[in-house]
Amino acid sequence: MLSSSNLASLISVEKSTSELTQKREQLVTKQSELENDQQQLNEQLTRISQQLLSLQVQLPPPLLSSWKNTGDLTNSQLNTTDKLQTALKMLGLLRDFQQRISIHEMAILHPDGQEVWVKQLYLGAAQAWFVSEDLSYVGIGFPSDLGWQWEFDPSINAEQVALGIAVQQKKRAADWVTLPILSYAKNTQKGAK
Repeated sequence: MLSSSNLASLISVEKSTSELTQKREQLVTKQSELENDQQQLNEQLTRISQQLLSLQVQLPPPLLSSWKNTGDLTNSQLNTTDKLQTALKMLGLLRDFQQRISIHEMAILHPDGQEVWVKQLYLGAAQAWFVSEDLSYVGIGFPSDLGWQWEFDPSINAEQVALGIAVQQKKRAADWVTLPILSYAKNTQKGAK
């Protein structure tokens, strides 16, 4: 025969078992939700990574270099957190580059095959001008479907490009600078020819 203390003990055990079962079900449900969220995050991250990788070809060389130093989104060894951090760093670099005027120097290939060392004045990530130190070479840079393009254009006022660079580098007092702005559609068509 069951005593009242044994009965109370059985009821307590049964109640505890019921509570444990309920907690376990809640944890299984929560785990399922977290796994679903993780899968959605991975799918979104894959899409974002693909978009960033396809955008790379159109980036100005200095920004592309910064992106490459940030990390490799194609690296299958990266975990989700590392991929997300890399993607966010890339987007931050793009935002920062897009919001400023910057100066860079590098050699670019002239149509006659020689490399020409130039200073470049970037207006965000969509337009740039360049000029050689002696002002004999001048032109523009722009993104296209084929990648970042440099186009030598002697009709551009080399002195204005040099002035813009000097003002930005604070080597000259601020002054009005007149530079040609070309539409993205026109530049893309040029790059596709």
